[in-house]
Amino acid sequence: MLTGDPVPEQPASVEHAPPSPEQLGEEVQFTPAEDPTPPDTAVDLEVSSAEADSSTVEAWHDQPQSVALSGDFDPILGEAGHWSTDLRELQLSYDAAANSWHQTLQLPAGTYQYKVLVNGSWDENYGRFGVRDGANHELHLLSDSAVTFRFDYASKDIATS
Repeated sequence: MLTGDPVPEQPASVEHAPPSPEQLGEEVQFTPAEDPTPPDTAVDLEVSSAEADSSTVEAWHDQPQSVALSGDFDPILGEAGHWSTDLRELQLSYDAAANSWHQTLQLPAGTYQYKVLVNGSWDENYGRFGVRDGANHELHLLSDSAVTFRFDYASKDIATS
């Protein structure tokens, strides 16, 4: 024989949200978090030269806004890759630690000619041996390869590996 109070039925779904202030019987007032900056203090977002690696800052200071390859890359990029000035795939990235620009492309076997464009136009371009408006660079691949292009703006020349 069982004695005691019957177990109350459980609701089908259990609510996991915290109770609202009204359910708790509390009066809630919103108080915004305090701003830790004193009102008369200006916030300085500049990095002082003592805090920054001076060689990195100086290296970037003498760099162009952009560097890109332009050439007969149409086997991989179609007609749009034929001596283009603005293809994203041919834009090089700046590496501050190495103070050079680089890009790796997967190229099919073949012979390629190209130049380096500075700041997105033919106004400043470099060919063989870093000569401005010089002869085209040539790249001969016997098999499909990942080729990394590294451009040094100081010497105006490019290396491939």
